[in-house]
Order: sequence, then C-alpha cells, then structure tokens
Amino acid sequence: MSPVRPQSPFGVELRHWRERRGVSQLRLASSAAMSPRYVSFVETGRARPSRAVVERLADALDVPLRERNRLLVAAGFAPAYPEVALDADALATFRHVVESLLEKQEPYPALVLDGAYRLVLANGAARRLLPELDTMDWIDAAFAPTSPLRAAVENFAEVAWHAADTLRRESNPPQDCLLRLERHLEGIARPAAADLTTEHVLCPRFRFGDRVVRTFTAIARFGTARNVTLDELRVELFFPADEDSARFFRELAGAEK
Repeated sequence: MSPVRPQSPFGVELRHWRERRGVSQLRLASSAAMSPRYVSFVETGRARPSRAVVERLADALDVPLRERNRLLVAAGFAPAYPEVALDADALATFRHVVESLLEKQEPYPALVLDGAYRLVLANGAARRLLPELDTMDWIDAAFAPTSPLRAAVENFAEVAWHAADTLRRESNPPQDCLLRLERHLEGIARPAAADLTTEHVLCPRFRFGDRVVRTFTAIARFGTARNVTLDELRVELFFPADEDSARFFRELAGAEK
C-alpha cells in the first residue's frame, strides 16, 4: 500500500474555495483552461503550481484579493496585492474620488465601509441621520437592539433579514460580521413571503415623529481594483424614494446651517 501523501497548504485552500463555490474539479479545470488531471494533482499536492497558475485558479473561482494573497502565500509566493490605508499618499486619487461621491450625494446620506463593515467615511447627511456613526461600526449602528437607527426603521425585520441574506451571498462574507448580525436578529422573525414588499427595490422606511421617510440604496465599488483596500471598499448611497422623503433630507440639512 502506497503512503498517503499529505495535502499541501495550497491544496487545502484550493479545495476550500472550490467547495465554497460549489464547483467540481472538472468544471474548475475547464474555467481555468487546465487539464482536470493537473487540477487534481495541484489540489492533492502532487504538483506545485506556478504563480500564474495560482492567479488563473483564483480568477476562475472569483477569489477576492485578500484571499488571493493567502493562496499565493500557501503556494510559496509573496503576496501580490498591497493593503494600505485609504488616507495614504498612494491612494490619494482614489480617496478624492470617494470624497467627491460623498459630497455630491448631499443632502442625502452616504457612507463608506471597509471589508469588515467598519465605517471609513461618511458625509454630513449620514452623520445628521445617525450621530452614533463616529463610535459604532455599521453592523452595530444599524442592527444592534439598542441602535437608534433600528428603532427608527418601521420595516426593520424585512430590512435586516434582507441584509443578512445579502451578506451571506457575498463572495467572501466576513464571518464575524455575519455572526454579529445574526445575533442582533435573534428573536426577530423572518417576514412571510406574503408580507414582503412588492416594490421594485426594498425601501427602508424611517419614522421620525409623525413623518415616514422612504429610502433606497445603491452601492458603488471599484470594479478593477488591484489593491486589497480598494477591492473591499464599498460606498453606500442613500436616495429618497419620494418627494416627501427628499424634502425631509433637505430640511434636515437646512436646520444645521
């Protein structure tokens, strides 16, 4: 009987991502333009991949840049994708673009989150709507039982469960964020299908006194990032869903002047 060959660190990571994406070795081989035999050898440790092979497999599996670095290290290579703070000189151009988006979104809220859903930037409208943003991350700011924002959302159950489902569908959801969100949802029943909105998009409804403010969001991202920071960055833009809601944000901005 031949001895069992120990699986290589890269093979373990590759199998993890292949199973996470729900693809067979045959399908992965086809997507990466490789032979099934070679993919099998790489996964079992019988063949050592080159850097180019690692990148091709990562492309075929749609692996985020942070995790691509892990794949490269597991294969014996140096990480290829840097991670620097958004306020670093190297990212000044991109930070300016993001800040311009936030400024132009006024008087409607906009905020910037990193890959762990921590607040990076927010415009004045977002801070007027939720002053606690300076001291809380977005998962807690929006979904914690003590959150003022949670208390203000009329259709909180629908919004929160939709957020949880969206987070699970992400290519590499941060597990800590997902676990905390699920804890915040304990005791909150998932709405029945008959109770879900029939609108084109889910509109969080905020109640402030006797006013109901309907909003929807759009997400902006850097689509061709080669940097971990930019790859994970997401800009959430809030828009009013009707004229009464637009008036609310204009009045809120005017009250601060």
